[in-house]
Amino acid sequence: MTLGGYDPSTAELVSITPQKATEEQICARFLNCRFISHLIYLEGFVRDILVIGVSFALGLIDLSVGMGYGFTVTPILILLGYTVTETIPAVLMASFLGGILSSLSHHQLGNVHFDFESRALKMAILMGGIGALGVLLGVSFSFNIPEQYTQTYIGIITLLSGVFIQYKKQLSFKFTWLRMTIMGLIGAVNKGLTGGGYGPVITSGGILSGIDEKAAIAIQSLSESFVSIVGVLYYWLSGNYILWSLTKNTAIGVVLSAPLAAYFVKKTDKDDIKKIITIISVIMSAAIIMKAWNLFIFAG
Repeated sequence: MTLGGYDPSTAELVSITPQKATEEQICARFLNCRFISHLIYLEGFVRDILVIGVSFALGLIDLSVGMGYGFTVTPILILLGYTVTETIPAVLMASFLGGILSSLSHHQLGNVHFDFESRALKMAILMGGIGALGVLLGVSFSFNIPEQYTQTYIGIITLLSGVFIQYKKQLSFKFTWLRMTIMGLIGAVNKGLTGGGYGPVITSGGILSGIDEKAAIAIQSLSESFVSIVGVLYYWLSGNYILWSLTKNTAIGVVLSAPLAAYFVKKTDKDDIKKIITIISVIMSAAIIMKAWNLFIFAG
């Protein structure tokens, strides 16, 4: 696989392979930050601890509000010296394990009931199944749409998802399986386009359709775990290299955060959860759009 990008140091277009890409080329292609080229690769135990710590912190946020892990942890791992092809399966595996464990924790704490005949479990399975198919559809679209525009689209979707739930009473709609199917497909296509945008649609869509705020977060976590494991298996069966040491560290961080996130949701008032989701959505959408258009700290 070849990656094309703009090298600010030479003002020229470059074409690189992830396996041979230098730190400066990776940062210029994916993050467009001047200061990144001066970072030094960290090795051994220190870098492992950093990866676990970052994965724990971001996993705690994601599993508490239903969004944010994939978008935030991927560029940080690249900053720490990992290539994109090493990062993707590690993030997907962490999302899978974190989603499963947090869902079990949510169930045990009473935030949601994933009984065999429950609507919550059926929703999670439906969203997960649609998500697995939708990701492939989104990936096929991504080859034909400029990345700048897809990232802007995800930023707008994330912003609207966070804002809309503040007007739940005015904007809420009757729950139907068809509506949830459409939302699942939209969220999955978003994830296939850019790797993000799944959580905001599923979490906010569930809340607006009348699902309890705490249950919506749990349903999103379980459904995204299905999507993530399909991505890991596809990556592995395609013969791509998986850096298991990195995968282990991201997984440890998220697994440690999962029970704490479920406990946080249990103890937090529903109105406060909606406010936190909105704040995280606004911050994330601003960062996504700034990154897409190389603004402020993302200027190259």
